[in-house]
Amino acid sequence: GWVRLSMHPTMTNEELNFILNAVKQITENISDWEKDYEFDKGVGEFFYKDTPRLKPNDFDDWFTL
Repeated sequence: GWVRLSMHPTMTNEELNFILNAVKQITENISDWEKDYEFDKGVGEFFYKDTPRLKPNDFDDWFTL
């Protein structure tokens, strides 16, 4: 599907070129890069496979008096 990207009129040409180059790199490398990520349907987000995921109870000790 289509993705909309909002650009601000105060962006410089350098900033715009950075974004366009990033989009180009993604489209050229998506077949390889997508292997490094997994989609979590429960939260609707992609996560890097080698990064441990935090769970809600991992924060319990933050709020214990």
